[in-house]
This record gives sequence, structure tokens and C-alpha cells, in this order.
Amino acid sequence: MAIRGPLQVVLTFGPTSSPLYDRAVSFARSRATEAAEIAPGVWRASFALGNDPGPYASAWRLLGLVGNWKGTQIDVGGSPEPLAPVQAMLTCARAWLRSMGCCRASFPSGPWPKCGLCPLYDEGWAVESFAPPGPLYPEGLFPEGPPIASG
Repeated sequence: MAIRGPLQVVLTFGPTSSPLYDRAVSFARSRATEAAEIAPGVWRASFALGNDPGPYASAWRLLGLVGNWKGTQIDVGGSPEPLAPVQAMLTCARAWLRSMGCCRASFPSGPWPKCGLCPLYDEGWAVESFAPPGPLYPEGLFPEGPPIASG
């Protein structure tokens, strides 16, 4: 199975009395794929996530500014999602894109909540990379034996 492909992350925020409001609006207007004021003081910024790490970083940064505001809503692929898994997904996916160009995370205990949201998640890779949890020092990891702490 192939990766899921491009995905829209939409952040709707405001109104707020936060001193960071103007900065958030300016950032959304300059970095989002689309940004619009949808009601007085309420902005919607969308980020198209694909194979470019830039939008992941921009969405993460805007989420850092507005994520804890009461009126903020986060939608991933049209579904409302909690803050923490979205932040984790944005950080993780960006790191994999910058280092490998794709996700190569291993899934020893199945996909994590952030992976269920991620456009880079590849079910085929998750199955292929699955490894059941092993002993503390699997055979072959330390041919001379596990390290011994000296006291």
C-alpha cells in the first residue's frame, strides 16, 4: 500500500484578546496555503501537507501560537483532532522528510495516534517494519555480551 498522499490541515482561530493575535494572523497570511478571515476576528488557515517539509513547519509554528486558545479548532483531512497528536505528527513528519524524504519509522507496537493522522503513513511499511518487542539485549546486539555497569 502506498502512502496516503497530500492532506489538508486547517486551523481556525479567534477571536481572542491575546497579544499574539496580530502575529498569528500575519503568519497565517504569509505562510499558509490559504488564509482568510471567515468572520470578524476569526481566521482559517489551511496547509497542504505532502512531500515538502516547509508546510509542516509552518503549520507547527502557527499551531504553537494559537493551539491553546479557547476558540481554536484543528481539522486534519476534514476531521477535528486534538492538539497533541497533530503537533507530534507535524514534528515527526517534517523530520522524516528532511532526513529520508519519506517516513521510515518502525512500528514495534503498532501505529501511534500521530501516525493515524499523517499523510506519510504507509500501511505497507508499518507491517514490514513491525518487530515484536524483544528482550532488553537481543541476541547479536552485543556479540561480546551486554555492557556491565561498574559500581
